[in-house]
Amino acid sequence: MPPPFMAGTLGAFIRIKSPLPSRRALFDIGVAGPLAGFLTLIPVAVAALLTAQAQVIPAAADGTLIVFNDPPLLRLLAHAMGVRGLANIAPNPFYFAAWIGLLVTSLNLLPVGQLDGGHATYAVFGARVHRRLGLFAFLSMLALAPLGWFWHGAPSGIVYAVLLFIMLRVRHPEAEDESEPLGLARTLVAVLTLIVFLLSFTPFPLTVG
Repeated sequence: MPPPFMAGTLGAFIRIKSPLPSRRALFDIGVAGPLAGFLTLIPVAVAALLTAQAQVIPAAADGTLIVFNDPPLLRLLAHAMGVRGLANIAPNPFYFAAWIGLLVTSLNLLPVGQLDGGHATYAVFGARVHRRLGLFAFLSMLALAPLGWFWHGAPSGIVYAVLLFIMLRVRHPEAEDESEPLGLARTLVAVLTLIVFLLSFTPFPLTVG
């Protein structure tokens, strides 16, 4: 990532061109990375809250104040651990690692194109629902973009919409065996993956005031 972004990297995008052997294989490819990353994030988020120290966040020299809006997972963990004033904790490497990790996880799990969430959606529901959900996600972020700009002073919704528009134009390959059912175990993992997305996603990651 170029300056001034502090993430360093947002991972890699791997485009699949050839058909996969089955819906199960496609599903496994889609959910493996986000679930592994999310499990790794949990202890990092706990460490962030255990080492958190309260601080009044100063504005920048030009008077601009940037607030990192907390994803649901961080809010739930803070409530469970009795951490108050999560928005006013001092800069914390664990917190930024968890925050960026959750942001990337939520982006990857959007049900669009060949994002990980797109792979999972295609495997669970098939090509038609995959296209419709992708279009719905794009239109939703496009509608939210102006609200993010006016309410939070940040262009994050616009960035989401542009990303999803690009992903919509990447064709998803079919599975060689489209009829193979996922089975109960993978269906339960699909529900778990949806929960992970809901715990990671925030439509307006930043507030600039």
